[in-house]
Amino acid sequence: MRVLIGVVLAIAGCGGISDPPSSEGPRVISLSPGITYTMVDLGLANTLVGRSTFCDAAGKDVAIVGDLSSIDFERIVRLAPTHVFVQETVRGHHRHLEELAAQRGFTLHAWPLDGLGDIERIVVELPQMLGADVGDLSAQLAAALAPQEHLGGATALLLAPGRLAFGRGTWIDEVWTRMGGCNALEAGGWQTLSLEDLARLAPDRIVVISNAPIDPTELAQLHALPVPAARGGQIDTIIFPGALLPSTSVIRTVDALAALGGRR
Repeated sequence: MRVLIGVVLAIAGCGGISDPPSSEGPRVISLSPGITYTMVDLGLANTLVGRSTFCDAAGKDVAIVGDLSSIDFERIVRLAPTHVFVQETVRGHHRHLEELAAQRGFTLHAWPLDGLGDIERIVVELPQMLGADVGDLSAQLAAALAPQEHLGGATALLLAPGRLAFGRGTWIDEVWTRMGGCNALEAGGWQTLSLEDLARLAPDRIVVISNAPIDPTELAQLHALPVPAARGGQIDTIIFPGALLPSTSVIRTVDALAALGGRR
């Protein structure tokens, strides 16, 4: 990989890759959909010059530099970023980015995005790093994530498409429990459940959270389950772009979950 980085830099030095005209202010490449969503929410979309294939929140005019398994290093050099942002869990697997950062003089920074504390931290730290004033979004996030009793002890199974369940300790579980709800799944982490698993859990309520419209066949299977949620109980859906991203989208997720409190 060092050979690859050396080749990239040699091409750049020989004029094969030309840097864009210098401009004032930060030039950011984000390789994390959650970070990109948060930047757009913070009003910092105009600082983005590059993004990953999966960063749908950014404008289509923002250059794609691949994804974390296949990065276009030549394009990164051409874009001449001042900052490249990644998620902490990936940084160790891309040490060549650190090498490129040292050689090209940009800041490489990683944030974890595993829990609500991580989301709260990035909302404070990211604008500071870019020298930006983003108003009161941090206060809005703090208000949304404050412990409350919207759900009054309601128990639910929390799913993403593909019957991927949010277990104890996941960020969606944190949101639900802070709002006064109880997770029907006692196991920790993310769990892929079969229809038989769902039948054994027999949840009173199922909440499916998705970035995009849910496959009607999958919804029909949930409604056909021999469980209280499908027999006069509740099968609710929360659908909006970014709903599954650990990011400032959590503010919208909280609003949507709070609305469920009145439909018990």
